[in-house]
Amino acid sequence: EVLSSLAVYLDTALANRPDLKAYREALEVAKYNYWGSICSFGPTVSLNANIGYTVGQNRIKAYDDSNSRTNKSETFYFSYGGNVSWELFSGGETFFNMRRFQAAMLQSDYSLANTWITVVAEVRTAYDNYLTCLKQVKIFQKSLELYRKIRDLVDEEYRAGNTELTRLNEAQRDLVDAETSLATYVINMHNAKAQLMAATGEY
Repeated sequence: EVLSSLAVYLDTALANRPDLKAYREALEVAKYNYWGSICSFGPTVSLNANIGYTVGQNRIKAYDDSNSRTNKSETFYFSYGGNVSWELFSGGETFFNMRRFQAAMLQSDYSLANTWITVVAEVRTAYDNYLTCLKQVKIFQKSLELYRKIRDLVDEEYRAGNTELTRLNEAQRDLVDAETSLATYVINMHNAKAQLMAATGEY
């Protein structure tokens, strides 16, 4: 297997890890709260406007039909206004609110940076572990081939009557041990790959 560079896995982790996304969003919320608290030092301006149109109709009917009539009225109205308020002093409440939101923003920034460092460390460790397991598998693949050749040579010597059965059994045992070791390292390799994928946020 051709392994991608460490930078690829780091970029993937920084883009996909849900914990990093959560801290980034928390930092954005903290920034909005901080800038909102700064705006509290300035004046507040509010504007309003109303527009309306009404139609009314009255019908008057006399019993003798001599004075029956219908009155119709239409009314259009428009109004507007504004309000400006500026709190000059509130016992320091506005200032302390601003400092509180500033501290929350700095805390969110620190948490994001700390999580970023943790993610990078986890990806580096998982990458190195996976790389080591790959190398171990390759080494034990070569060792298995050597033990298989040795076993075949001993088997030929045994068939030719040049060695004892005990030596053949030893060669066979060494081959089985090499196969078992290779299987163990292959399992370790797959576990290391799963850990790397989890560290990058792909699982």
